[in-house]
Amino acid sequence: HTHTHTHTHTHTHIYIYIYVEREREREEEYWNTNVLSCALLSQYFLEHMLARGSGRIINISSEVAVKPMPHILAYSVSKAAVVALSRG
Repeated sequence: HTHTHTHTHTHTHIYIYIYVEREREREEEYWNTNVLSCALLSQYFLEHMLARGSGRIINISSEVAVKPMPHILAYSVSKAAVVALSRG
């Protein structure tokens, strides 16, 4: 019984480690795609809009920005950052 519990406990740690590592790898990809691209494109087009005296920037986020989902946490955080960037 104790051996089975230890095996399950170890298996859980391995799963969590793999999950966390996978999320870390995705964080940079999500950040660059969802946040950095919005910031850089907004900065680029803002210069042109100011010169013209008008324009609009529309950023697209996701419901997970306000209702994060644990299994896609890095994505949820990046989308929340897009909302913050848009409001800022």
